[in-house]
Amino acid sequence: MKRFYATLNFETIWKEDVVSSASIRAQEVLLLMLQLTWESKQRIPLADQERAYLAQRNFQMLLSAVKFTAPQTIDRAAFEQELKEPYESLTRIERPIVSAADMEARFTTPMNRLCDIIRKYVDPGSYNGTSYQARAAAFTEDAPDETLRLQKVFQLSSFATGTKIYLARREMFYLYFIKEADAFKLLTMSGRVRD
Repeated sequence: MKRFYATLNFETIWKEDVVSSASIRAQEVLLLMLQLTWESKQRIPLADQERAYLAQRNFQMLLSAVKFTAPQTIDRAAFEQELKEPYESLTRIERPIVSAADMEARFTTPMNRLCDIIRKYVDPGSYNGTSYQARAAAFTEDAPDETLRLQKVFQLSSFATGTKIYLARREMFYLYFIKEADAFKLLTMSGRVRD
């Protein structure tokens, strides 16, 4: 999380701190974007799906960051009003997304606009402070840890049999890591609370 707070942009993590395997990275993108593309008759290039993936991960991380760094300092009514229209436009997306241009216009660009709004409400200076740590300690999770399921899912992508998956609980997320050389690299993440 410290890495995210340095830039407030998941793309930095994606470029520097995610597993290096191209097939695992592609599978991560394709699995998350499947909700938008599963009925599409046209193949949407991975690069376009990756931009949408990064926008969605930014959205998730920024919402968590607001919850953990600024819940008492923001004007909740103003925050919700500013988010209302762009958020609702995303919830009303008709599926399927039919092309790369369609994904960009109806999902990626609006999601990035939404992230720009949310980013203004994050207080990076509060990261890991006393109130941040209190909120983190009080956070209640009800979603299951998916380590065993992920072991099976990612075996399809040149995942070495027996590779250990490490779990970290941070803010609203389960963060799953594997070791590459001597460094932990992010494999994927999921929510600690059921939707």
